Amino acid sequence: MSIDENENLWRQASASLNAVGTRDFQKRFLTLVRALGADQCMIFSYNEGYANCLLARSYVEGKVGQKLAETYLNGWFRKDPLYKDVMTLPSGACRLRKMKDIVGAMSQEYFEMFFERPALSDKVSVLATGSKSRLAVNIYNRHSGSARLFSAQGISEPLFLMMGKMALLHFESAEPPDYPLPLSVLSKRERDVCLGILKGKKAEIIAADMKIAPNSVVTYRRRAYAKLGVNSRAGLFALCSN
Repeated sequence: MSIDENENLWRQASASLNAVGTRDFQKRFLTLVRALGADQCMIFSYNEGYANCLLARSYVEGKVGQKLAETYLNGWFRKDPLYKDVMTLPSGACRLRKMKDIVGAMSQEYFEMFFERPALSDKVSVLATGSKSRLAVNIYNRHSGSARLFSAQGISEPLFLMMGKMALLHFESAEPPDYPLPLSVLSKRERDVCLGILKGKKAEIIAADMKIAPNSVVTYRRRAYAKLGVNSRAGLFALCSN
């Protein structure tokens, strides 16, 4: 990694840290994630027998990420080797887990579903536990040139650990918004469309409520689904369930 790339990463990390506890945190944090060269980021929180999505952002068009969150939250998280790890960590712990360290503990079915089929080649996870939360901050790469940032050149471990700690601090201290947390990565209109969908409204009703054309609702829905990495109403409901 060049000196300029390294300086940019730490500059983005500083901006994220300064935004902890504010509505600007997700935007700053995801700017840092993108500066890493990542293709996808998902943050999950866990309780015994339960998982919840706090943040989801996909930067790749196409099928990567589609239905993965829905499938994961609907029980597959129990087969994630990291689930057992994070549930046994003491409060205040922060641990880095790289793909090479956890792939051997995955079943073949789990690996095929969550990595091979969506063409995700690399993953770095930070497990962080606090007084109220147990989080897994997951950052993914596809088979692409950006993978060099994860493998060949390597991001420093302190940066990843810092990301896990700031995510934990933010989600434990910030007052939650009046909408599901995963929708924080969307623009206001994309979010309003998704909120309408979550209320069971049809596109025509959502359009009337927002005073926009029905075709615009379809456009905002498509953009929102792409960012969230889902491709259906069911996927949106699974991602935003509490």
